Amino acid sequence: MLIESLIRLGRPLSEGGLTSSEVLKMVSDVSSEKAKHFFEHVFFIEISGQGGYFKAKALPVMTWGEEVTEQQGKKTVAKFKPNVDRAVGIPFVLPVGGNPLVPQGRYGLPVYPAYDQQIQSFRAGNVEAANDFITGRVSRTLNFDLDTDQSRQVAEELVRSASSLNPDRKKFLGVVVIADTLGEVFFLEQDRYLTGKDFIEIGQSLLSPGRAVYSRLNIAKTLFLNAKIEEGAAMGYRKGPQAKCYFCDSTGWVVSPDCKALSWFATTWTGPLPASLKEEQLVESMALCPGCYSAMNFGANVFTGLTSLLNNSITKEIFSPAANAVGKEENRKSGAIKTIYGSMFALPVTDCYLDNEDAKEQFVDGIISLVEGKTPKYFELSSITGFESFLPREQESDDYRLTLFYFSGDPGRKDIHLHTTIEDVIPSTARKKK
Repeated sequence: MLIESLIRLGRPLSEGGLTSSEVLKMVSDVSSEKAKHFFEHVFFIEISGQGGYFKAKALPVMTWGEEVTEQQGKKTVAKFKPNVDRAVGIPFVLPVGGNPLVPQGRYGLPVYPAYDQQIQSFRAGNVEAANDFITGRVSRTLNFDLDTDQSRQVAEELVRSASSLNPDRKKFLGVVVIADTLGEVFFLEQDRYLTGKDFIEIGQSLLSPGRAVYSRLNIAKTLFLNAKIEEGAAMGYRKGPQAKCYFCDSTGWVVSPDCKALSWFATTWTGPLPASLKEEQLVESMALCPGCYSAMNFGANVFTGLTSLLNNSITKEIFSPAANAVGKEENRKSGAIKTIYGSMFALPVTDCYLDNEDAKEQFVDGIISLVEGKTPKYFELSSITGFESFLPREQESDDYRLTLFYFSGDPGRKDIHLHTTIEDVIPSTARKKK
């Protein structure tokens, strides 16, 4: 039920109507709170094979954002605010689960998050560590490759660039970008008038002085989404007339439902797979065509973006195991209440409702505004859901139904425990209860 709902939620978003920038903000981590400090250190290595000679040159380490101050009670706190509108030019996803220092999944672009332990090694002049970092990730990057000598040159530039970092700083996070300016995404332009919704200026080229390096957002978006589908294919795929999508019956090419944006489907649990099937045969349990997979990926990112902590008082009242003497004793000994999360979204009663272009546009606008937090909270439901939840005005109609999920666990380990779902709530009924 969840995957089908996520496909319905994400399909209007994946089928068009969004700018490349809006798509990248939604399907990557560039606008995520957990990723903001990575933009304090942008390592940008420009490469070119023009004239038959490979060259690599690192631009000075950049900071894409600024320190802002916020008043928290009587204290003034300094926080880093990234320039997200610029960051979409170098989209990436942070690892979920496992060891974040190890290459994971598939990369649509040669853009890789780097953690403190790695950057400290680069700062110390460890070219071998930098080379391992690069080769391990390039091998998982679509339509991008470096030979042994080229990787070594890039690693040396990365180390040289990292050596300039402030030695007094205690912790470093950053993002490493390898930009082939003769490739599809990054390019050079003499004039500096291109910056806008489709292009992002990176900085001044060192290999071609007097020209600026730009990122093409429409190409970056396509490669990024293709990498997501490849993640599903890594757990199995099928091709041919017998390869049928579980949800829309289209045939030709299908992949597994494994998706880094959705932490609810763990192949380490033996339930989804018969003992005779291996992990990479996950497609045999459920198969999705590229269209449905892409829609699921969009929907999963929306679902995650709308997830909030349940109010602690409600957690104690409803979800703590204190319905009997054993539960009360367990609570007394542990002294801790399990953290519960909640997420809510609205879907039209029938998908044909969104065949109307105006209705579809309003639905998409409402979702974008919720995820980006830009819409006034016209209809707040927190008092009855127990967690922060809102509906934009466009979705208050009784042509929609609300679905709520309450769960606990550690998404990073794909250890999710679903406590309850509430389906088919009519918005007007929710308004009356409120």
